Amino acid sequence: MTMPLRLFEFGDMKWCPEVIRRTITQMLLVISKQTGLFRCTAGLVRKYLGKRRDILVLAAGSGGGILDVMGRLPRDVDVLLTDLEPDLAFVSDDKRVHYKKKPVDALDDLGRYPGLRVMYDSFHHLDREQAAELLQSVVKSNEPFLTFEASDRSPAGIWACVMAPIYVFRFLPKLSPLKFSQIFFTYVLPLIPFVMLWDGLVSCLRVYSVKDLRDMTKDLTSYEWKIGRLKGQLGEPIRYLAGVPKT
Repeated sequence: MTMPLRLFEFGDMKWCPEVIRRTITQMLLVISKQTGLFRCTAGLVRKYLGKRRDILVLAAGSGGGILDVMGRLPRDVDVLLTDLEPDLAFVSDDKRVHYKKKPVDALDDLGRYPGLRVMYDSFHHLDREQAAELLQSVVKSNEPFLTFEASDRSPAGIWACVMAPIYVFRFLPKLSPLKFSQIFFTYVLPLIPFVMLWDGLVSCLRVYSVKDLRDMTKDLTSYEWKIGRLKGQLGEPIRYLAGVPKT
C-alpha cells in the first residue's frame, strides 16, 4: 500500500473540544520528553541548520519534538513555534524558544520567516494536495526543510499507539497546570485516552511512504531531497524527509 489511508483524527476536527485537543498536544510533548523520542534528530537539525540561527517549527502543537534537541543546538539559535491552533498556554524556560500566539497556517507563503523549516509528527496531517503545496512553499522560500515522523505503518508503530492510553494514565499528572477537566476526561470518562489511541492508530495509517515522498519531490528539482530513517531511544524508527536548495 503506497497511498496512506485518509481517515480523520479527532485533533484535526474544528468541533473537537479544546480541552481534548490541547491535552493531546501537551501529552505528546510530555511523552516525547519522558521517552526522548526525538533526541536522535539533533544531528540532522544541526546539519541542515548550518550557519543559520533561525528555526521555524510548523504545526508545532505544544512544542513536542524540537524541545528534545534544544540542548544540542547552538546557544544563539532562535526557535519560533507556529501552529494554526497555537497553544496559548505554552511556556518555555529556554529563552531561545518563542511561540507565535497568532494562528500561522503552514501552507501560507512564510517567506517572511527566515531559517530552517522543521515539522515533527505533523506532515501526515496534510493530504496529498496540501503536502505538495507546503513543499512548493518551502522551495519558494529557498530555505532548508526537515520533517520527522515517529508514526509508522508497521507492527512496531501500531504497538506504540496501542500503548498511548497507558502513557496518558501515567503521565497526565506531569501536565502543568493540570486542570480538573483533564483529570475528569482521563480517569472518570476516559475520552482523552480513547482519542490518543484512535488518533495514534490513524496517524500510522496516514503517514506517507518512501514512494509517496519521492513522488511528491521528484519535480522539485531546485532542491536536493533525502529520505531516510533514524533510530529512536528505544529503537523505534523515525522517518525523515530533508530538503536543501542546490548550490
